[in-house]
Amino acid sequence: MYFGLSEEQSFFKDNIKKYLDDNATLDSIRHITNGDEKNLSREIHNGLLNLGINSLLIPEKYGGLGLELLFAAVVSESLGGGIGPVPFIAPYVIAPKAILEAGSSEQKEKHALVRHPEESRVLPSQEQNYHPQDRILSGYPDHPADAKPPHRCNPAPA
Repeated sequence: MYFGLSEEQSFFKDNIKKYLDDNATLDSIRHITNGDEKNLSREIHNGLLNLGINSLLIPEKYGGLGLELLFAAVVSESLGGGIGPVPFIAPYVIAPKAILEAGSSEQKEKHALVRHPEESRVLPSQEQNYHPQDRILSGYPDHPADAKPPHRCNPAPA
């Protein structure tokens, strides 16, 4: 029995690694964190979207690649090893799996379709408690992963 990556998984991993090596150098990441390159993080993210990281686990009937979870692990490893300043686990692994496993047919049709992230946000309710100046490295001015916690908590109405 073979316990390594398949040829397709290795190919996917190598493509992501090569893309990050070419486009997300340590110097470019420093520029992003210093705020010098405001669009570079978005460009890196869009390039990774073109490689298909947003459609890995989404079934083909919804426009995705319909791959297994091991492909997501391979991508995650490549993003970590290559300094990928992009959101991945929450928007492209957890959210699609949750919607596909527990969502209604309407939710699956609305949210599981592969779209550019700016066209459809999976978790819009989380986008209300922060401001664009809170951006860190997600590549989006309004991404929940980069949100600072609210300064005050509103108690639930009695």
